[in-house]
Amino acid sequence: MKKIICALIFSSFLLGASYAEMIEIGDDFNDKNFDSSKWQEAYCSGDGGGKVIRSEGKMDISVSGADKKTIYGIYTKTAFRDTFDARVDFDYGEAKKGCSAGIMVVKSVNGKPDFNNYARIFISGEKELMISRQAREDGVLGALSVYKEYSYYSPKYKVASSGVLRISRDNSSSCLRFLHGYTRKIDGKDSTGWKELDSLRDRGLGQVHLYVWVESSGESDVSARFDNVVVKELPAYDKSDAGTGFGAMRRDYTFSGATGDAVVVTFDKAFRDYENAKFVFWKEANYIPWWHIDKRCAFNYGFLECWEGGTTGCCEPMSDRNCRWSRVEILESNRARVVVGWFYMLNDINYNWWGGHEKTWGEEYFYFYPDGVAIRKIVLKPVACHLHEIAEFMVVNAGGTKTSEHLNLKALTLFNLEGEEDSYAWDLDQKTVSPPFNENTWRWKEIMTRVHLKNRPTPFFASNLTDKKNKNESWPMLPLRPDPWTFDRGVPLGFKWPMRNKPDEYRGDFWHFAHWPVSKMPYEHPVASSSHFLREASHSSLISWKPLDDPYGESVYVTMIGLTSQPDSYIKDVAGSWLYPGEITVNSERISYNGYDYAERAYVLTDSSGKERNEISFSIQPARDFGKIVNPAFIIKNRVATNISISIDGSPLSDDLFRYDTVDRNLIIWINKTITVRSEFRIRGGNP
Repeated sequence: MKKIICALIFSSFLLGASYAEMIEIGDDFNDKNFDSSKWQEAYCSGDGGGKVIRSEGKMDISVSGADKKTIYGIYTKTAFRDTFDARVDFDYGEAKKGCSAGIMVVKSVNGKPDFNNYARIFISGEKELMISRQAREDGVLGALSVYKEYSYYSPKYKVASSGVLRISRDNSSSCLRFLHGYTRKIDGKDSTGWKELDSLRDRGLGQVHLYVWVESSGESDVSARFDNVVVKELPAYDKSDAGTGFGAMRRDYTFSGATGDAVVVTFDKAFRDYENAKFVFWKEANYIPWWHIDKRCAFNYGFLECWEGGTTGCCEPMSDRNCRWSRVEILESNRARVVVGWFYMLNDINYNWWGGHEKTWGEEYFYFYPDGVAIRKIVLKPVACHLHEIAEFMVVNAGGTKTSEHLNLKALTLFNLEGEEDSYAWDLDQKTVSPPFNENTWRWKEIMTRVHLKNRPTPFFASNLTDKKNKNESWPMLPLRPDPWTFDRGVPLGFKWPMRNKPDEYRGDFWHFAHWPVSKMPYEHPVASSSHFLREASHSSLISWKPLDDPYGESVYVTMIGLTSQPDSYIKDVAGSWLYPGEITVNSERISYNGYDYAERAYVLTDSSGKERNEISFSIQPARDFGKIVNPAFIIKNRVATNISISIDGSPLSDDLFRYDTVDRNLIIWINKTITVRSEFRIRGGNP
């Protein structure tokens, strides 16, 4: 008989993943750490020739002398329930007929595996290696699904002989995912990522055992070497942050049954809707940020995106599934505010970029205050590219849900401070008629947009639509306008998509895309993959925004974002007081007013005294254009926070009405109060 060697060994391929502390088993099978009580040998098929030996800190599993198909291996005595992730690193070696090796999750019956019911992913091959997934239900094997690469929509590559095999389950949506790890060189650097096969519906596996196995066709002896087998239970949903308080932290975050590294911004009672809301930058979603609305729904404002220049489809951070360039940093986190930086490059799904030479970069800075209102500062560092958009509103659906469960019939409202308003209805019943898109919107001085979610706080967005008001005023925002690609004959295109022929699970619903947030399956088209199965996480796009002119040089865009259950008047108040901040008159010597920083939503002053000062005094006058200042923030340079007290028109503010801290010898103050008339502020304490 021929003898085939398949070695599955540790390859340090863990992608930086980390997990909540729940039930888990992990073994590298060395003499010090190995616990034989965790494992049990078993035949999945066949009845002889199987053998398990620990050698050199690894686990050798073999089948020899078998005259029929034999699957043999070891399984975890512990059964895993609910949501889990299981994986094994492998080095397959030479591919030959009759050799397969992989992992399966097997239904547990009376504490033992029932090999009539399982799901598996494995590597096999003859002329070339293949990664496949397959399920068995009540003794009947389902069809094989082999990993597909579309030569036009994503690059061909040969399945590597080493990497990771992985099965995960989102119990809340009964979704089984099958992935394999790979490494490729991107821009001169090795980059690790995941490739995903078609998902399967979990049809009642319930508690499962992890089974690591090899298969002989009966024509050959087979030997396999395994190491670093890991299976862990994971949370189905993210933890509550109702008691976490205001701040940013790096931790594991969970959505739609997937868990991974994230920066999470949380809030407290200063934000009316703080209990469920948080703002998240999550590696599983390429660090593209969103409002976590609740465990089943999120909302994203989009990102910079360009087209053409020799690339395929969209150049955007959605295409950076390996996070080769996409990264996030906490730049500031204190009692008064949080600042997070997100940095990315605009690449297509093949990791090409516009022009192929100099890269186009995006930098986004998010300035959060305790009231849940944030400023998104977008810095574009382009080559001469066609900028498709700088924002796109997307409803994100956890597996098992669809957009119609989250979005109201009246889905979108655009309005301004003058009282003009346009609403667009979602024509699911094909009876509600939306008005044609109002192109006068482009000529408004400012615009506020609200997305109407069902029985949830609603996301909003605000920006100016005009150039600088005068030469003496800082006005860093470039004009924006709604992008007409989202509209078809006057009706939002996304709202007409339900008319198209859709898979049964989405028929009569909004158009859903599955290529993001968590999927690692190949793209079906150069720009997207449509959703086919409700069990998979998805998103739906509502409207996009672009500048009036393509940029040719570094450009800055600044918008306000937020989340609220309050009426439109609240959005007008916070947006209006930001767009029209009024003026400050300084009453103290050697204190200068440097103007209003729209990107930081703050009045900036400088203390030039160079000595200890007991008090700083200034007056603030609401703007004639608006007449109101909501929750003002101040940056006082060269000032350190110590025992700060504040009074307005002689009345002291209680400690719960303001917050302060020091960042790089700059005093940051946020005040939870609305100013409607000229008011004198006195700030006592603090050292230069």
